[in-house]
Amino acid sequence: MGSMESATADWDSEEEWSKQGEEEDVYDPRNPDYILPASKLQVEEINIAMFEQQICRLQTAISHRASEDEELLLEHYRSVLFHLQCSLQAALHRRDQAGTADADPQSDSWFVPYFPSLPGMQYFHSEYGSSSMQV
Repeated sequence: MGSMESATADWDSEEEWSKQGEEEDVYDPRNPDYILPASKLQVEEINIAMFEQQICRLQTAISHRASEDEELLLEHYRSVLFHLQCSLQAALHRRDQAGTADADPQSDSWFVPYFPSLPGMQYFHSEYGSSSMQV
């Protein structure tokens, strides 16, 4: 009978504990009040990691396909690689700006044009109309 009493006592204490826990613990991780937005620096770190991963994979794809006779596909890959590298440079600059934003809160510039050129590539430029320019 002693074991039955202790089981009842344990149940009562658990029930009492859960009542207290429900009253005191109102934290819900889905509640927007408890969610902190990512800082500009954190966002740019994520973007940089994504661009670096995409660039690495695309460079691998280009090197594996270099021996194949698919010049049109390789040119497309190189073009995408170029744009990813531009985006990476812009993200690196934004990260650097976000890291110094505490010192200069007036700095709201998020876009920095960066256009590296790859030798032998043809690029379209809107100022030159429909023709492409060779670098």
